[in-house]
Amino acid sequence: EILSRQGCDETLISAAMQTSSNLNQAPSQHKLTCIDTSLPWLRRMTPDQGRAMIETIQLLIEADGQIDLFEFMLKQVSQRHIEIGLGLRKPPGIHHKRIHELESELADLLAIFAAIAEDDNALQHAIEEYREHTGRELPMVEMNFQKAAEGLQRMDASTPIVKKQILRLCLLSAKQDGQINDNEAELLRAVAEAIGCSLPRGRDAFADLN
Repeated sequence: EILSRQGCDETLISAAMQTSSNLNQAPSQHKLTCIDTSLPWLRRMTPDQGRAMIETIQLLIEADGQIDLFEFMLKQVSQRHIEIGLGLRKPPGIHHKRIHELESELADLLAIFAAIAEDDNALQHAIEEYREHTGRELPMVEMNFQKAAEGLQRMDASTPIVKKQILRLCLLSAKQDGQINDNEAELLRAVAEAIGCSLPRGRDAFADLN
């Protein structure tokens, strides 16, 4: 119904529904590959096409009244590569130079990792490292996709060092049990896309934290 209102013909609607069904059953690596394959095309759209695409993605995400991890990731990817890539909005300026300035936003984000983890102590290493380098305790909150999405927008307005620190803590949470499952892989990609930063390696992300 949503695609029909957007002017799509029956053939396209049928193909979209089949692709959606296939993706829902596919492992994360396959989903991520499909997204990566689509990015060059997305960057060639006109601004009007980009706006229509963003609107359609949002309508589809909201259609069932809930949001899952893949939809959350898709929204972050589309916002970065369509809105900013096509000049529909400018990248934010830098407003946050220390990670503790984004403490509540970080707590909302890590709450999602805690909820999807297969380890009850998923946040232990992240909490310890945050405490070690800031002297502060990270609040524990309930998972809320909307609050996490709003927090990611504010995180995007931080320095490159702070972004690396954020991703470092996310990666620690995802790897707490020694492996990264499909849901954690999708969430890591969503965070990296949302704040425009590649995943860091090692402890160098915290070199300038204090």
